[in-house]
Amino acid sequence: MVLLDQPKLARVAGLLGRQGCVVYRPTDIYVGRAARAYQNLALRVADAVVATSRPVLRDLGPLSMPAITIENGVEFDRFAIRGDVERGGVVYVGALDERFAWEDLAVLASAFPAVDFRIYGPVPRYVPDVAANVNLLGAAPYSAVPQLLAAAKVGLLPLTARAENSGRSPMKLYEYLAAGLGVLASKTPVTEALAGAVETYDSPAQAVAGLSRLLHEGGPAGGEELARQQDWRQKAEAIAEFALGIARRT
Repeated sequence: MVLLDQPKLARVAGLLGRQGCVVYRPTDIYVGRAARAYQNLALRVADAVVATSRPVLRDLGPLSMPAITIENGVEFDRFAIRGDVERGGVVYVGALDERFAWEDLAVLASAFPAVDFRIYGPVPRYVPDVAANVNLLGAAPYSAVPQLLAAAKVGLLPLTARAENSGRSPMKLYEYLAAGLGVLASKTPVTEALAGAVETYDSPAQAVAGLSRLLHEGGPAGGEELARQQDWRQKAEAIAEFALGIARRT
């Protein structure tokens, strides 16, 4: 059995799975002619699909193979630590590419000038002007991320309105929750489904109001337990059970 989550490797996966089966695991809504072509090839060689969100699965169109949705998860035990320092400030860890809403960060940082915004991720060549309380701290190794989160009070997930973001299943959501953070995220089909544990927004005014609540009151109860239920061990077992069932029938 071959589990494929990079459509550019579809041709290789098809060769490897010739004696068994290929399970395609799309992680994003792919746009652009080249990306679509790779995905179409992945679907041609696949025997089944495990999508990371319902929007991602819907974007594939009608399928003639078994398909399920299993969202991204979290290494719960790794992130469910508590630091020795008092929590404070806002943190973001992740990519700073076209999917990151710099304008949302600018609005929030300007609205809360006394709050420290710590932004971790590879800094792009062009960065918009940011307020003095925004610290661009560069890429952080995965091993250091739990401690970085444990020092903050709110985890930020500002997403642009690009089509790719509408289907994203951000691992940071559950990592933030496992670390005990309040979470402020742009409203998407995926984040809106977690509205009971995550503060979502779709306007600057909502973003400011949401961050104010999180800074003063903390995140909603139950976020950590929700993250515990999204542990990668359980998800890996579910993917393996589904995929091996397909393999036995091929």
